[in-house]
Amino acid sequence: MFEKFKVKSFSLMNTAVLSLFSTGTTTGLVTECGHGLTYAVPVFEGYALPHAIHTTPVSGGDITEKLMWEIQQSETAVTKDHMPSVREIKEQMCHVARDYYAELKSREDPLNQEQRSYELPGGPIIEVSHNKRI
Repeated sequence: MFEKFKVKSFSLMNTAVLSLFSTGTTTGLVTECGHGLTYAVPVFEGYALPHAIHTTPVSGGDITEKLMWEIQQSETAVTKDHMPSVREIKEQMCHVARDYYAELKSREDPLNQEQRSYELPGGPIIEVSHNKRI
């Protein structure tokens, strides 16, 4: 295969290490959250430390499911067919807090609440605000 496509070299690297390199550093902790798995990889001087990698089954898919459940609890007719729309809502409105406790205090102010309307396929319109803590 290398001869056919005339590939001179090939490098296979850990994506966490490459993510850290993209910030200009070689030592740090990289946390990656995918659809099915979240993991934290400690990297020292450009090398991932495999014995210290921590994985957890909580991931983006779980957050989408929880958001779907929250929307259904508000008595909105949401089904599994609306999953792409719920995923879009998650991607636009959900985030990870740098300082969780400071954000909890800032969210207590009702004037500080962001609210958006979304029209789901089939017609239902839902109101989503940042006051939910998932």
